[in-house]
Amino acid sequence: MAAQVERETGAQVALNLIPVRDGFRVSAEEPLVIALRRAYQKVTGRELPLVGSRMVGDAAIFTKEGKVPALYHGPGGTGAHADLESVAIADLVRAAKVYVLTALDYVV
Repeated sequence: MAAQVERETGAQVALNLIPVRDGFRVSAEEPLVIALRRAYQKVTGRELPLVGSRMVGDAAIFTKEGKVPALYHGPGGTGAHADLESVAIADLVRAAKVYVLTALDYVV
């Protein structure tokens, strides 16, 4: 992107990226992953795809430092980290159901 900005504007761009948190991976065979995917299937009738994320959060700390598997999953929404954020009630209900079923499946 920096090269594109240079080409388009003639400006010189010095890019210095500083990592703020390590990345992490969780195996598809991890019991927490299996429990989450099973719960999502029960609640929505759809398969939950396995995907990665480029966001920064505390799951990396739990996974790396605490050796505790951690995942990101939540309701949809708009305006993340903006002055105005919103989440549909139906999405909150779906997420809550998935969380409860995941926890029950994982601990039993």
